[in-house]
Amino acid sequence: MVLVSLAWPALAKRKDDAVVMKNGDRITGEIRRLQTGVLYIKPGYALEPIALNWSQVERVESQDTYLVVLTNGKRYTGTIQKVLTGQPAGEVAIKGEREVIRVPEAAAVSIGPVEPSFWKQLKGAVDYGLSYQQGGDHTQSTLSGSVDYAQEHYLLHLDGSTVFSGQSRGTNTTRYTLILTTTDISPATGTPPQWPIFCAAANRI
Repeated sequence: MVLVSLAWPALAKRKDDAVVMKNGDRITGEIRRLQTGVLYIKPGYALEPIALNWSQVERVESQDTYLVVLTNGKRYTGTIQKVLTGQPAGEVAIKGEREVIRVPEAAAVSIGPVEPSFWKQLKGAVDYGLSYQQGGDHTQSTLSGSVDYAQEHYLLHLDGSTVFSGQSRGTNTTRYTLILTTTDISPATGTPPQWPIFCAAANRI
C-alpha cells in the first residue's frame, strides 16, 4: 500500500506585524494564526513560526485583515489589535469596514489571515493510495481531494475522488465522485446548518 498526502501551505503576508509580550519582549514578523490559545508568528530570521502563549501576549499590532472566530460562534473580518484594559486579561479590537468590535481576549478562539484574492483563500489537501494484490492480479488506486473556502458568514467545501479498480484478465472500473456543500456559520449557537449545492457520481467500465 502506498499513501501520499499533500497540503497547501499558507501563503506569505506582511512581515511587519508586531507582538509585545507581558515581560517586555517584542517580536516582529508575520502573524500566521491563533489556535487553541497559541499565537503563531514567524520572524524573518526564523525557519519556522514561533508559538506564543496567547494569555501572555500584551499587545498585537497588524495592518493585515484576519478572520476572527469567537467562542459563541460569531465571525468577524478586519484588522486586529490586542490592547490592555487595566484588567488581568486584555481585549481584542477587530476593526471592520463599518465598525470596531471589542471582545475579551479569551473569546477569540481562532484567528486566520484573509488573503486578498479568491484563489489565495483556498485551503485544501490531496491524498493518493495504491494497492496491489499479486495473487489475484488486482490493482486499486484512489485519488481524493478537498478544498475549503471560508468567509465571515459561510463556508464552501468541495470533496472529490476517483477510484480505479482493475484486473489484468477482468473488468476495469473507475468511479468519480464530486460533492459541493455550503455551511452557514453565522449563527451564534447550535449546529451550523449545511446544504448540498452539487453532488455527482459516475461509474465507467
